[in-house]
Amino acid sequence: MSSNKMANLNAILRWSIEHGHKEDAPKDAVSYAEEMSPERREWLKEAIEGMTNYEDVIDIVAKRLQGMEEDGVTPLQLSEADLVAAQETTLEEMLTVIDNIDFAKDFGQIGGADALLSLLQSPHAGLRWRSAEVVATVVQNNPACQAMMLERNILETLMNMVESDENPIARTKAFLGISSQVRAHPPSLESFLKKGGVDIMMQALDGAANNERDEQMLNQALVKKVLFFIPAIVFMRPTFSNVGNASGLLERCVAFSLWGIPNEVEADGEEGKEGKEEEDRGGLLRESALKAAVALATGSGGLTAEAKQRLLERIVDLRKLEGEEKMYAEDELNLLKEVTKAK
Repeated sequence: MSSNKMANLNAILRWSIEHGHKEDAPKDAVSYAEEMSPERREWLKEAIEGMTNYEDVIDIVAKRLQGMEEDGVTPLQLSEADLVAAQETTLEEMLTVIDNIDFAKDFGQIGGADALLSLLQSPHAGLRWRSAEVVATVVQNNPACQAMMLERNILETLMNMVESDENPIARTKAFLGISSQVRAHPPSLESFLKKGGVDIMMQALDGAANNERDEQMLNQALVKKVLFFIPAIVFMRPTFSNVGNASGLLERCVAFSLWGIPNEVEADGEEGKEGKEEEDRGGLLRESALKAAVALATGSGGLTAEAKQRLLERIVDLRKLEGEEKMYAEDELNLLKEVTKAK
């Protein structure tokens, strides 16, 4: 590799150390990739484009993720904190250039996939959830990458994270990786279901439902991803609706379709205000839950009498709304009608 290319790569590494996080991700952590300013993005783009051979880029990135120098043998002379910071930021910046690299052809062949798999099991939560996010981006709508990762048992690793990782962000990003791996890839769907995918989804939904209010709010991101994933599975395999009904997954969807709705709220005063805010926070989650319920109920035995009654009562309440509130409730009302009419 030319000295100019190495200078660019070393500059990226120094920048990573200077700007990287040095702690595990807090619950309100945000993505650097989303925050990147136009100036920072242009700098990174120019640094990468300065290297004419993308295989060089992938090779060095893979070794950086493994904590190695260019020779792939010598450990980087960094403190543990600086190494973690550099690896975290390398993962973040990969999200900004990932579309420019043919991962199916190059990344997995020279150790990149193995480096990601290793970081998924890091003791540092920040590395685990960032690597899971990169995995999700790498495999999304890319059958070659999905096949590559499936061969490396990526689903088992991600499912273990969803099931037992102590960090809620890591669990959520792991499920994002699962959904990206499985979508439009029948072999991955088959593997996911055989490995207990339904149980994993049930656990994620039950865990959120059984927690106290603050933790429940924290886990909404994971719940939404599970609910959003269900119609995709039914689309790929229509008979899954029968599995979802028999396992109780449909009932969980019904429960979340009513999440955040106060039982008794005064029309005025602080109590009414608090109730309205709670309902607003649950709106998107309820919509995802209803869409999942529609997908499962349409192709299966349908709702139980009790579940159907609960949804019919919600329809009655929504029909009582007037003015602007009624307009905002139209989508939810239409979904409720659809799921209650399912056989």
